Amino acid sequence: MNKMKFTYDAYRKLLLTFKNNGYQDIFYQEADMTKKQVILRHDIDNSIEDALKIAEIEKEVGMKSTYFVLIGTEFYNLFTKRSKEMIEKIIAYGHSVQLHFDVTNYDISSKEDLIQMIEKEMRILEMITKQPVHVVSFHRPLREYFNETISNSFISAYDKQFFSDFKYVSDSRRNWKDDPYEAVANGYRHIQCLTHAFWYDERERTAHDKIALFKTKCADKTQEALYQNITDLDELIK
Repeated sequence: MNKMKFTYDAYRKLLLTFKNNGYQDIFYQEADMTKKQVILRHDIDNSIEDALKIAEIEKEVGMKSTYFVLIGTEFYNLFTKRSKEMIEKIIAYGHSVQLHFDVTNYDISSKEDLIQMIEKEMRILEMITKQPVHVVSFHRPLREYFNETISNSFISAYDKQFFSDFKYVSDSRRNWKDDPYEAVANGYRHIQCLTHAFWYDERERTAHDKIALFKTKCADKTQEALYQNITDLDELIK
């Protein structure tokens, strides 16, 4: 397996590999099994800022991706002005913003419950993005929803077409389960490539270092928010 680095240059090289080998970059609804296609997908688990950097690289290369965002997460808030502005930039770069759904946020006892909650979050996301939302990817996905059409009213990134008929490659937990370069070399005509912007940086860093940096950034943001929301904070905490 090709040892892939988690740098912006390495990701740019991967994009160019798809492009130079004749893959058409598409959104999910554009899938056509008669054509050579790649779906670039990003699950935003931790940081919209990191995702925006990847979106800029894709714009430079001239390719488009689907970015999946969480409605309910401890790491970012889609309703803040800053988050909305970053989402607007990602969309302005030609990308699609769709729903990343965390099943553990709900007490779901049936498939009907699941569909109802997904559709509810989709409507919320549409209000934020002012764009149609009709695709879902699962955060910490349940295997029972792999290779299954959950509903005819929306697309799941784990539908059979995209999870089996397309070659699925992913860098989950900063570890490529299948090598995208091998997928290209082996002649797969349809690839769904999932990456997590959180792991990428200007230079190669370990998972330990990336998480440590993220914790520092989170602490800095908390401190900034405290100063913005509490008058004379320094005086108060003397």
